[in-house]
Amino acid sequence: MADQKTILIVDDERDLVETIRFNLEQEGYACTVAYDGEEALEKVKISRPDLILLDLSLPKMDGVDVCRRLKADEELQDIPVLIFTIKTQSDAMSQCARAGADEYIIKPYGISTVIEAVKEYL
Repeated sequence: MADQKTILIVDDERDLVETIRFNLEQEGYACTVAYDGEEALEKVKISRPDLILLDLSLPKMDGVDVCRRLKADEELQDIPVLIFTIKTQSDAMSQCARAGADEYIIKPYGISTVIEAVKEYL
């Protein structure tokens, strides 16, 4: 369908990525995946997703750096970025905010929390 929204899921936990992908595809979204920060930036430039679900702790480049680079790019800065984090300290949350994250989702979370956040931004 022409108006199908695309979501890039970025996390190095493959089982988690597949769970999120399956559930979002059931909701009618198209999903692409990346397993590290560098791959995420490459995929964003190629696929131009409508929304990015981004883990904070990633190999090669962490989620804060990925988000900061996306938000500094005029062509990509309008893509909503929702960051997953297990960190509940205000420091991690303020890092996400300074990087330009639109929202953060604390791990562990229920899949319904992710779906609700996606629907809110799309």
